[in-house]
Amino acid sequence: MKKRSGRPLPRIPQTPPHEARRRHPLYWGTLAAIVVAAALVRMLAARGELWLDEIWSFRMAGLHSSPLAVFTGIHHDNNHHLNTLYLYFLPESARWMTYRLHTIVAGIGTVLGAALIAHRAGERAALSAALLTAGSFLLILYTSEARGYALAVFFAFLCVPLAERYLATSRTGWAAAFAFAASLGLLSHLTFLHAYLGLIVWTAWRARTGRGRHSTLRRMASLHLAPVVALATLYWMDLRHVIVGGGPVVPASEIIARTLSLAVGGPEEGPLRGAVAAAALVAGLASIVIVCRSGSDLWVLFAVTSIASPILTLALLDAHLLYERYFLVSIAFLLVAFSWTLAATARRWKLVAVLLLAAFLLGNGFHTWRLVQYGRGSYIPALAYMSKRAVQRPVTVGGDHDFRQGRLLEFYRRYVPDGADIEYHEPFEWALAGPEWYLVHSQAATFQPQGVLTVEGGRRYTLATTYPFGGLSGWHLAVYHNHLAER
Repeated sequence: MKKRSGRPLPRIPQTPPHEARRRHPLYWGTLAAIVVAAALVRMLAARGELWLDEIWSFRMAGLHSSPLAVFTGIHHDNNHHLNTLYLYFLPESARWMTYRLHTIVAGIGTVLGAALIAHRAGERAALSAALLTAGSFLLILYTSEARGYALAVFFAFLCVPLAERYLATSRTGWAAAFAFAASLGLLSHLTFLHAYLGLIVWTAWRARTGRGRHSTLRRMASLHLAPVVALATLYWMDLRHVIVGGGPVVPASEIIARTLSLAVGGPEEGPLRGAVAAAALVAGLASIVIVCRSGSDLWVLFAVTSIASPILTLALLDAHLLYERYFLVSIAFLLVAFSWTLAATARRWKLVAVLLLAAFLLGNGFHTWRLVQYGRGSYIPALAYMSKRAVQRPVTVGGDHDFRQGRLLEFYRRYVPDGADIEYHEPFEWALAGPEWYLVHSQAATFQPQGVLTVEGGRRYTLATTYPFGGLSGWHLAVYHNHLAER
C-alpha cells in the first residue's frame, strides 16, 4: 500500500489517568522549572504601581464596615467579589505586590491546571500547555493585578479535572468540589460564564450513558445545581442592581483583533495585527479539530468556551463596552487547545514545533518585558517630578480627565515627599492663570504628546516629561508645565 505524501497529522493517543504516575522524572523537573519561571515573571510584573481599577476596587472595599457588603452593598461592575473580599481585609501599604498575591497564586495554579488538562495527550502536550500559559502576556498581565480575571481562569481550569473525576467515579465528593470551584469562579468574575457554558455542554456530552435519561439528568444536577443557585442568588443580591462604570469606547472588531493578536504574541497595533489575529483564529479552529481527531471529547469544551461563547457575547452584549480582558477565559482555553497542535506537529516536524513555540514565547516575551519595565503607570515619579520643580506652593495640578487623574493623584501623593502640598484642581477651582501642572493620559500604543498644549480658555502648557506604560492596563502619562509659571 502506497503512502500518501499529504497525509494528515497523526492522532495523539490519550494517556490513561493511571499512567500519569509513571511519567519520566525529566517531565516533572521540566514542569517544575516552568512553574517556577511563571511565578517569577508574575511577581516581577506585580511590582509596579496599582492602576485606576485596582485602586477603585480597594477604595470601594474600604467604604464598608462588613465583608457582607461586598455582595450586598457595592453594586458596581468594578466589584469583582472574591477580589474585593481579599482587598477588604488588606491594610493600605506601598507594597504593591501584597494587593496582588491572590491573583499571583491563581496564575501559578493556572499553569499547573493547563498541564493537568493537556496531560491526557501526553507529556509534550502537557509541557506545551504549561509553557503557553506560563509565557502568555495576557495571562501574565491579568495575573499580576488585583482584579478577578485571573481567579476566573484558575477556577475554570480547576473545574475540568473535578468534573472528569466525578463523571468517571460518580462520587459525590467530586461533584461537590466541582460545584464549589464553579461557584467561586462565578464570584471571581462573570467572564467565568464563557467557561461555564462550555463546561455545561461538555459535561452533558460526557454524561450520556446507556443507563437512561434519568441517570444523565441526575449527574448533571449533581454538578450544576449548586452553581446555578449560586448565580441566581448573586443576581438577586447584586447583579440586578449593578452600575457600569464605563471606560474608553473601542470598536468590537478592534478589540477582537487585538485580543487574538496578543494571544499569540503579535502586535497590539499596526498593519500586521489583522494578519496575526486571523492566523491565531485559524490555528485555534485547527487545534479544536486536532483535539477532536485525537479522540478527546475536550474539543466540545474548547469549541464552546473559545469560539461559541465569545460569539454569543458579541451578539448579546453592548459591543461598545468590550475589552480584551473580557475574553481572557476563552483565550486561556484556546492556549491549552494549541498544546494538542504542538504535540501533533512535534511528532512529525519537531523543528517546526520548536520554532512555533519559540515565536510564541518571544512575541509574548516582548510585551511582558514592556510590562515589567514600565508597569501600568508612573504616578509616583510624576508627582515627585512636579513637586521638586514646582515654582508655586501648594503644587497645583489639573488634568484631561478629572476622575482618573484626581483619583490617582489623591492615592499616590502620600507616597511622595512633600506630597501633602500637591493638590488636584478641577476646572471650576482653577485660578486665572490655571494650575501650574497639567496631566494628559493615553492608552494608545503609539501615543505622541504635543509639545505645546492649549487648554481651558487659552492657557498654554509646555511638555515637561513623559512616562510610558506596558500596555492594556494603565496608560501613558504626559506632564505639562504652565507657561505663566515658567516666567
